[in-house]
Order: sequence, then structure tokens, then C-alpha cells
Amino acid sequence: MRRSWWVATASLAMALALGTAPRADAQTGTIRCESRGATREQCAIDRGARVELARQLSSNPCRQNVSWGVGSGYIWVTNGCRAEFSVSALATTLPNSEYASPMQIRA
Repeated sequence: MRRSWWVATASLAMALALGTAPRADAQTGTIRCESRGATREQCAIDRGARVELARQLSSNPCRQNVSWGVGSGYIWVTNGCRAEFSVSALATTLPNSEYASPMQIRA
């Protein structure tokens, strides 16, 4: 029992030292995000997810980087844009040390 606790603790410490914990496949699906009038709203998604406008629901235009966009862990909408967005979150893996050192990785 002591050995398995030590292995689990060491694995967690390594993941934290690299700035992120590895995880399995993240959510994939459709999310509805709505702005009423000129308000800016944010809808939570997984960080690093790929987002595409699936279906516009408003009469006001939904234009990427104008009335909707993606931040780090959220979709934002403004100026009356109401839409359904297709969210595809990729599986998170530890970075390849050939391309990034642990000091370059940010969570």
C-alpha cells in the first residue's frame, strides 16, 4: 500500500511540475451561447478546444472575432449574437520535450 501511494504521489508531482496534469478525452458537443442586446456574455468550454459556429439563432449577425470569439476556456458573444457552437476538445497529452521545456509550458 505504501508503494502505490508513493507512485501516485510521484506521478502527480511530475504532472504538476510540467504545468499541467494529463487527462483523457475532453468533452465534445454543442454549446449554446447568447448575447441579448449589446451585452457581452461568456460560455465556459475546455481550454484549447476547437470551436466552430454550428448554427446562428439570432437575426443579428454572428461574425467571428467581431460578435463572437474564443478565449482561454470560454466562448464570448456580443451585439445580439446568439448561436450554437460545435466544440471539439482534443485529448490532452504531455508536451514533447523536443519542442517545449517544462519552463515554457503554461497551464
